[in-house]
Amino acid sequence: MKFLAALTCAIAIPLAAFAIGTLDIWYAGGQFSPGALSGVVQECAASGALDCNRGNSGWLIVGSILVGALGAGIVLFVAIAAMVTGRSRRLLARSFPVVAFIALLGTGIVALGQALLLAGGVYVGLEYFTGETSEAIVAVVGITALGTALMVLFSALGMFRKAETSVVGIPIQPIDAPHLTRIVGNIARELKTKAPDNIVLGLDANFFATSVRVRTPVMKKPLKGNTLYLSLPLMRLMSDAETRAIIGHEMGHFSGNDTAYSHYFAPAYTGLSEAISKMNVNWNSWRILSWPAKIILSYILSAFARAERRISREREIRADQLGAQVSSAEDSTKALLKSSALAAIWDAEFGEMIKRVQRGRFSRNLSKNFVSRTRHDIDLNKLAGLAALSLDTQIPHPTDTHPITRDRISALGVDPEPHLEIETFKKSLFPAKTIVSAADSFERIEEQVTDMYQQIIAHFEGVYQSDETQHQNAFANLLSMFLASMVLADGKVEDSEIAVAQAEAFKYESAFDAVSFKEYCRYPEDVPTLEKLIFWGNQMLNEGGAERLREILGKIAAADGEIHPDEAAMLRRLEDELIGGDPDGQAEPRELAA
Repeated sequence: MKFLAALTCAIAIPLAAFAIGTLDIWYAGGQFSPGALSGVVQECAASGALDCNRGNSGWLIVGSILVGALGAGIVLFVAIAAMVTGRSRRLLARSFPVVAFIALLGTGIVALGQALLLAGGVYVGLEYFTGETSEAIVAVVGITALGTALMVLFSALGMFRKAETSVVGIPIQPIDAPHLTRIVGNIARELKTKAPDNIVLGLDANFFATSVRVRTPVMKKPLKGNTLYLSLPLMRLMSDAETRAIIGHEMGHFSGNDTAYSHYFAPAYTGLSEAISKMNVNWNSWRILSWPAKIILSYILSAFARAERRISREREIRADQLGAQVSSAEDSTKALLKSSALAAIWDAEFGEMIKRVQRGRFSRNLSKNFVSRTRHDIDLNKLAGLAALSLDTQIPHPTDTHPITRDRISALGVDPEPHLEIETFKKSLFPAKTIVSAADSFERIEEQVTDMYQQIIAHFEGVYQSDETQHQNAFANLLSMFLASMVLADGKVEDSEIAVAQAEAFKYESAFDAVSFKEYCRYPEDVPTLEKLIFWGNQMLNEGGAERLREILGKIAAADGEIHPDEAAMLRRLEDELIGGDPDGQAEPRELAA
């Protein structure tokens, strides 16, 4: 169907121009029999179309034949090329960039020819039907159509600019992460492939390998060669074996026929897709005149889409097999299911980060926040169901398409159902040993990338804090520090205490910042001394607010079934010293909202 639509668009304007030219010759007393028409063509070809004594109709006929033949030829060329090259991954990878460029360039020339035919057809048509001509109308039509043609040509020339992608992440050197670097090197040797030229660590819930250039905020120039991107938040919830399976999968894309695909086909296919997408955005004001070229270009892409999907399926399944080779099919399955389910939690964490930045609140480590959200704020009984839903979805990739997760697991020869049982899935979420918790420490990198994201959001959102917002944030921060201080009082961070703290705090104060609270629990060194907290509390709370805060802290202390002596001592001090009021007149006393 798309083939017929593209063929129709390639010859529609030339046929219209041809009809106008023959009508004009007939009106002038000429003949339009096949023999007479052949004479017109030969005469105009011999003398040059613009000098043809048949006038405007002569060159219109010749031009319509040439442009129509070229347009039809391009559509047929693409159809045959897609059919022939699609049978061989290596042949397709090597030939597609050339085929795509020829097709795009040819489409640009056809669009240019159609622009001239359109302008000429309007000129001759006006002369034929009205006996008059309008250079102004012809100029408007010609210039607009010419702009469309030039845009196609520029897209053809720009398609083969070196493809690149951008990530918010940190490229690491072996000295930054020797343990991880050694693991990647060992996997490369086991798979008999080259180790990546670059390893980038970031916070996006995704893993990928790419051969296109990669831009990061910390490098002036893009990274070249093969780049491996690893997600720190996901690796915190992946076992060592599961992460090895993921790395093995991604490293598999740097071996065998995948190398040719990554170097030749993928960048050209992505470039063609982006070129067409940009045209769809930029041509809104030229919908009618750009329609034929867009239909042809869409057909060019669709002609190779089936081959691309087949190749993507084959290469992903092959890469899964290689990932299982350096780990196991079971670990590869668990990694696929967890990646899909946890990506949704990361999206929620990222959205919360944006809202907090808009309110002038900033996080220290989004990766740890993500783990904390998974542990404390998500109904883990429902997370297995989310993983089951992911079986029929694709894991996203910045430059390639993936088959659905169900097909990938099936190809591994594993039944996913046992791994989706609620208790089994819950147990797999918080492994005792992960690559992130091993010899390397990635907290500094996580904090750097967290800051990058927050600075980007703050810049684009134009974050401004009014005096009222600053006061609200100060109060929310004080509440978080008080609660964290009680959780930390006995030297242990109990999940039960965090759960009670959050539930009670939200019950009494809608401005409670759960993210800051859990960050203080993770970083005790950031929590001020009790003396300072009591001093600030007496300035910001009235008597009712102080009483309610002591009530919440008492429930936290008892949440684990007993009140530790250090917790009891803290409660006694608060009973004696946290009395509320505003002795210094520095702030209006506040009562916790009921």
